[in-house]
Amino acid sequence: PFKDGLSSVCIGCAQVPLDEERMKIDGGKWGMIDHSGKEILGLDYTKLIHYDKDSVTVEVEGKWYKMNIKTKEKFEIKGLKEVGSGQ
Repeated sequence: PFKDGLSSVCIGCAQVPLDEERMKIDGGKWGMIDHSGKEILGLDYTKLIHYDKDSVTVEVEGKWYKMNIKTKEKFEIKGLKEVGSGQ
């Protein structure tokens, strides 16, 4: 689904059961597109969480970063081990 005109996308992801009722999306590489399908963030991230129209939290090589979507400037979030389910 789109939020603030953007959507996260994943190549190589799989649905993994958490229990009998819930699933999570795991694996693959994540990025973002706009409504027209234009790539906004390349498929470079192990996990990506879309928070708002300006920023995302991404995982790269086991490290988490808060990143500005427009400038691609990112800041490491120290001590963070896991966030959400990869989306």
